[in-house]
Amino acid sequence: MKLASWMICPVFLLVVSAPLRGQDRGAARLHALVHGLTVTPRVLIIGARPDDADADLIAWLVRGRQVQTGYLSLSRGESSPNYTGVESGIALSAVHTEEVLAARRIDGGDQFFTRAYDFGRARTAADAFRKWDRDSLLADIVTIVRSFRPHVIIARFTADSLDRDGQRQASALLAYEVFDAALDTTRFGQKMYGLAWSPLSLFEPGDGLTIDTREYDRLRGTTYAGLAAESRAQLRSIGFEMPPWQSTGIVSLRRAVTRSGNTAQALSLFDGIDTTFIRLQTGALPEVARRIPMIIAVADSARSSLDVEHPTTILGQLGRVLELASLVRKSVPACRHPSRDIAIINGTRLRPCDPRLLDLDASIDLVQRRAADALLAAGGVSFESVADREFLAAGDTALVTVTVFNHSDSSITLNDVTVSGAVPVRMTEVIRIAPHGTAHVSRSVVSLAYGHPWWIWKPQNNLYPRVLTSLDGAPRAGPPLPDWTTSAVAIPENMRRPSDVTATLTVGSMTVSASVGTIAFKSADPVLGARDRDVGGVPPVTLGFERALEWAQAGKPLRNNFRVSIKSFSDKPQKFAMKTKLPSGMRLDSLPPSVSLAPREWREVRLPLRGAPTEGRHEVAVFGLAPPDTFAAGFRTAQYSYLPPIYLFRDAAVRIQAVDVEIPNKLAVAYVRGVGEDGDVALKQLGIPAYPFNNEGLLRFDLDGISTVVIGPDAFRVDPGLLGQIPRLIDFVRKGGTVVVMSNQQAATQPGVLPFPVTFARPFAERVMMEDASVATPDLRARLLSWPNTIRDDDWAKWVGERSSVIPSTADPRWATVVEMHDPGEKENRNAILVATIGKGRFIYTSLNLPQQISSGVPGAMRLFINLMSAGLPVENRVAAGSP
Repeated sequence: MKLASWMICPVFLLVVSAPLRGQDRGAARLHALVHGLTVTPRVLIIGARPDDADADLIAWLVRGRQVQTGYLSLSRGESSPNYTGVESGIALSAVHTEEVLAARRIDGGDQFFTRAYDFGRARTAADAFRKWDRDSLLADIVTIVRSFRPHVIIARFTADSLDRDGQRQASALLAYEVFDAALDTTRFGQKMYGLAWSPLSLFEPGDGLTIDTREYDRLRGTTYAGLAAESRAQLRSIGFEMPPWQSTGIVSLRRAVTRSGNTAQALSLFDGIDTTFIRLQTGALPEVARRIPMIIAVADSARSSLDVEHPTTILGQLGRVLELASLVRKSVPACRHPSRDIAIINGTRLRPCDPRLLDLDASIDLVQRRAADALLAAGGVSFESVADREFLAAGDTALVTVTVFNHSDSSITLNDVTVSGAVPVRMTEVIRIAPHGTAHVSRSVVSLAYGHPWWIWKPQNNLYPRVLTSLDGAPRAGPPLPDWTTSAVAIPENMRRPSDVTATLTVGSMTVSASVGTIAFKSADPVLGARDRDVGGVPPVTLGFERALEWAQAGKPLRNNFRVSIKSFSDKPQKFAMKTKLPSGMRLDSLPPSVSLAPREWREVRLPLRGAPTEGRHEVAVFGLAPPDTFAAGFRTAQYSYLPPIYLFRDAAVRIQAVDVEIPNKLAVAYVRGVGEDGDVALKQLGIPAYPFNNEGLLRFDLDGISTVVIGPDAFRVDPGLLGQIPRLIDFVRKGGTVVVMSNQQAATQPGVLPFPVTFARPFAERVMMEDASVATPDLRARLLSWPNTIRDDDWAKWVGERSSVIPSTADPRWATVVEMHDPGEKENRNAILVATIGKGRFIYTSLNLPQQISSGVPGAMRLFINLMSAGLPVENRVAAGSP
């Protein structure tokens, strides 16, 4: 970036991250920035899933010691239950990512993920590596380690842990493996995976080093364990195995590997490691080595002089640290270290890297950023960038107003403002901002990246595709510049942003160019409250079906009116030809040949699809043609009250799962939804009367005319009040009704919830983790396996995730069983489906993972589910039935 001729002060270009929700603010933030100016050791914690993060240790390290700490999760927890919404699988990964980012904003850590898709449970690491390619995962972790450059790696679990969680065991094995693999340039070439890095110590859970995170932080008014509890509480959708605050606050670790040569137990995380700032002189040019102790001296002076009530007194020291750090930065070639400032640093940063200076390269980026953040915080400068719309359609222009607030008693100068996607404009005159004054600058933005989560592409072999991204984590038009490009996994998730606003201003005697946040749209909702929403790009027109998957009966006339939403986000009228892609043998009764939309008009079109689909999966797609444009996609918003909106783009298509299934005429279902599922919708699509209820709704509903009540997974845990209706449900069964309770382990062990007792193995309940585990059906004539649908071997094929979770290990003999299943090497278990005959009806408890199968379109699971729901109905003479 060229300097204007009127700039007479030194200019130091770097990105300053504006405080986000949950981050430190005010005095606590300034105190941490100043005291962390020359604290540059790095720690990386490696676990399996988002909720495995050691928030106690992260908060203690980052908030208490200003140590840059990252948490690397192998997956985004796609197979976890969703206690706060209906998103599952790939869509759930976006929810978990937002929750984890909220957690890291509180505990202060950086967040990394590999490309692993969470396929579900694995009993051993070997099982996990049968689903995940071990070399691919290790390559991702090598990339992250070489990019982040930790001095210490902490395995969150041990490789021989007894918790029977294969993914966690795999994360420990990979942590051990990357300790040496990060140095192996033969196996992992430096061009693709980054320059070799040597971690110095590896820790794992165990005895030896004890860290008490219950230490009280007076500025924040809480302990670091308290901050960690608040951090864990952000992971709401995953549910809490124990309350977030129920932690000892004590972290116990043992040093497993070290390069220091000291085999004695470590006295601290950095025992035997030089973490002093003076270490960065090693291998540096003379002018750089000379400036290192100067930075130390000025930073020490700033610390000792800091008065959080009068922070402007240290502006001179902070400016001097920034000046010295910037001079060092210009003298040290870039080594592909992710940094928010990469896009606005001048060309000297792109000189060939010196591998001896990797530590200095990463450390000086941190010093620069902290010094600039502290300078603006001490100077009382804040920013707000607001757009006139939330979505910017291609071809339109959004007006963005950047406001600079000067909260200090001295004047500051605004020299320039740049906004990503804006028409390039340079300020011709500087703006002087008086004490406690503001300045406003407007920019016209013509292009912004879509807000689709970057990793969401169809996984192959449980790995998302490899994606390249810019080193600063900001999207930009066109292909990324090669010198600024790296594997997307190397970028901390909290560094990513959908847009960027950069301001150049003079505070005191220092001029700094700083990224001051993203473009926001201000919204007010009577339920969600006042919100700042990130602004993103969208197509001029989107098309979308209500759902991505619809169920239908194979061979039966289909008379669906599919609803297609057509939305214009453009300021201009839009007109296009409407086209469809239909399965063989299907037709539309009517289709508008063209669609005309006024600016920003939304409407709904119904597609009357007719025909008799054959068994299998079929696709119906719509698209609009307006040469040279084709509109063939849309997006839906996953809205959670405690998260920013999540935009999930997808093709304008619906998959029809046609299943060969018989449905009794008298089947009618009252459906109490469980965790993260809406199975009643699939039943309705098949023409089954299905009525969704919560506890209160079911209580007020007259069950006359209802044949079956379904209680979804963990519904009793979500709403314990539902337990009060057990006597009513038992009476319903006694009169001839059917109750199907899907996996509810906690409730099932309480006396009186199930008609007969069951027990679950401790400490680890029995499960069938392999989706293709063999299933034995001793009596094929059993009622549940033969009516109204004959369950065949192929009905157990192509299941996804776990076949059955948390199966009772023992069951009272009054329960009847119909199937036996177990993973290889595990003992037999006949309790995945339990049937109790009570009076004229049936009470069924099943641990089969039916909701996930139904949401994934597994035909055999739907056929079996209908059999279970029909257990209490009279046989309609379609199939000779046995018992139970």
